[in-house]
Amino acid sequence: MLGPKNVSLAGDIPIPPEGIVDEFDILPAEILRFLNQTEGPLFDLPPNYAQQAAEVLPIAQSLSDEMELWGDDKHDDLSIYHNRREVFSIEARIDVRKLDSVLLSGLLALADSWSCTLVETRYRKVCRMGLEDFRAFLSGHPHCRP
Repeated sequence: MLGPKNVSLAGDIPIPPEGIVDEFDILPAEILRFLNQTEGPLFDLPPNYAQQAAEVLPIAQSLSDEMELWGDDKHDDLSIYHNRREVFSIEARIDVRKLDSVLLSGLLALADSWSCTLVETRYRKVCRMGLEDFRAFLSGHPHCRP
C-alpha cells in the first residue's frame, strides 16, 4: 500500500511516507493499522504522478472513481486511492511468480520520487533497499516459485 509513503507490493507491500517508517525495520502492526484507517491525505504527489506511473505500468480501467489503476489486476498493478484530490493510499502488487527487473526498478524509483517507503504488508518489512536486495527479498516470499 502506498500511503503517506505507503505502497503495497509482492502480494502486499504498503508504502507509507518516509517520515512515518524511518526508524523501523519492521513496521509495528499498530502503525500499519493506523495508516490503513487514516482518513484524509497522506501523500503529496507531484502534478505529473499519473504520467510517472504510466512509465512503469500501462494505465488500466479503474473500478471506482476514488481509485486510479495502472497495470493488470491479475498480475502486477499500482493503485492510488483518493478522495477527490487528496491521496490517502498507494498500493503496488507484484506477481512474485515472475519478477521483472524493469518493473521492480520502476517501483523503487516511483517510491523514491514520491518520498515513499515500500513496506511488505504480510511481514511489515520496511524495504529500504536497492534492486538486487529487493528482488532477493521478494524471491523469499511464500508465493514465489523458483
